[in-house]
Amino acid sequence: MERQGSDKRTVRTIRWAAALLCLIAILSSAVPASAADTVESVAVLLRFEGGFVGNETMSRLDEALTATAQVAIMEQLGGDLDYILRNSGEVSGILSDVVDSALESRGFDLVELSLDPGVRTTVNLTLRIAEQRVSAFTVDFHVMGNVPRINDSLGEDEQRVVNRLYETLASTPYDDKSWLTSLVHDTVADELSRMPAYADFDHSIVTEPGETTRVVVSFEPRPDALLVSDFSISIRSLTLTNLQLRPARDSLAYYLQSFVDLPVSFVSNKLSHYQQGAMSYLNNNCSLVAQCPDSTLSLRVNTCTIEAWINLDSTRFLYDAQIRLDLWEHSEYDIHGRLSAGGGRFIGGRWAAYFHADYHPGLERVNPMIGVARQLGPQTLLSAGYDLQAESMRLRGEHHLRRDVYFSADIFTEDDWDYLSELAVHYRLHDIYELQLVSTMDGEVFAAIAADL
Repeated sequence: MERQGSDKRTVRTIRWAAALLCLIAILSSAVPASAADTVESVAVLLRFEGGFVGNETMSRLDEALTATAQVAIMEQLGGDLDYILRNSGEVSGILSDVVDSALESRGFDLVELSLDPGVRTTVNLTLRIAEQRVSAFTVDFHVMGNVPRINDSLGEDEQRVVNRLYETLASTPYDDKSWLTSLVHDTVADELSRMPAYADFDHSIVTEPGETTRVVVSFEPRPDALLVSDFSISIRSLTLTNLQLRPARDSLAYYLQSFVDLPVSFVSNKLSHYQQGAMSYLNNNCSLVAQCPDSTLSLRVNTCTIEAWINLDSTRFLYDAQIRLDLWEHSEYDIHGRLSAGGGRFIGGRWAAYFHADYHPGLERVNPMIGVARQLGPQTLLSAGYDLQAESMRLRGEHHLRRDVYFSADIFTEDDWDYLSELAVHYRLHDIYELQLVSTMDGEVFAAIAADL
């Protein structure tokens, strides 16, 4: 095989030398042309037998063959139209030898070459495409170790590059692997430059030419790229406790960890995809989320931090629990704080049969309440019932303004219990902890810290 390749190159070299000698001989006898008998432009008209080629391959061939024809006619022959007309057969033959030698290494055979001499000369070429040509492309993107949740967002971009390769390089012969590799590299690099998600990556392109040409593109963040360095998670629920929400928090943290050290521009560009992926991941890996069909999740990128905001509300049960410590004494009683807990079950729509109880250590007394609760959307929960200790109707409510601020009310309808009736504003510090500013119905105002269990 090596000997055959060597003989083929030798024959090709001899053909080139013979063609150049003939061209020199013709030039030595040429007479300078007058301005009226000069070729002003040279164009190439390509036709193919045995198939078609993609736009990029066609463009490269046209560019190379036009340049070859222009050198021969405009420079070597000086554009002498009269001479070309008188010796068109010889000129066509020499051009055929030169073009055929150049095309052979690219996997094309010259079937026919003819000249239409004139001020605007046209070189007509008919080419046959080699049987060994590209019929399919595969493209694989490698980003930051190919974490599955990142890979899930790459398929559409990979297919976009495949489509571009089909459009531009389909049916290109692959005999000259370096030529095909160069064509693929330029096409892929150009398509990547049109994709904003990859603007902050350096990339390397590896091509394996063949009937199915394989392309692997590896990405690494640029040294000056702004990278995601952290993430934050805020979870809210009107119907579940924070302890119940922890599995969802842990699952979401595991998901978001994959995006740390990626360029901010890449994550921002694909945020909607990752938002859908995160919800799907939670549904598959956290049974709690699967039982909360009204769950919502939103992601956003704030500078270098991914902020996740998820709302989980059970459609079956209703729970709440809190430990509160009052920061200073108030009223005539040493209340100190309270431990609250409640639970219920939804019985129709968003109505729930509900039980709630407060224990005040300083009073050494429990106030239990039995009643009903009604959820009004993801921000508001109201309940009403009868307090067995106070022998009074009791109204409770909670309304969220934003993820870290909400209002609550706990009102006894009997005046004797005004010192326990409260209006409060809550500010979430971190995870389960919060600060409260509380006003009782008898005019006391105090601050408290709490843990929402």
